[in-house]
Amino acid sequence: MVAFTAHSNSLTRCFLTQFQAWVLTNFARADRSYEAYDLTPNELADLLRPWVEHAEHILSSELRQLFPEHARILRGLFNHVLDRIERHCYRCGERFADILLNLSPLEDILIALDLAQHGLIGDLQQQATEAV
Repeated sequence: MVAFTAHSNSLTRCFLTQFQAWVLTNFARADRSYEAYDLTPNELADLLRPWVEHAEHILSSELRQLFPEHARILRGLFNHVLDRIERHCYRCGERFADILLNLSPLEDILIALDLAQHGLIGDLQQQATEAV
């Protein structure tokens, strides 16, 4: 599981803990349901959608304070779920790109998490301010 420091932002910490638990339990169960042909890739993506919306909300206000390790874990969890959905798309002939479009703004979230993981968020915001 995730280890947090005393300085972790509580909303991010709560989201990360809950999302990790969801990926390891509920999504894993849904992924196995797909294997039994009970769910489609679109239905798997629908299960992810509320988490994407919640992550967008939290990260819009807390991205600058996000610890690189937490960004790495969040990105890994989202990527794991997307990898599983993509695998199912491939198996049943559905286009993964269409599912990604329906999960907007997930690509932006993944980019922001990658930048936060490498400590580049503050640098980009400073450069944007200096350019104006």
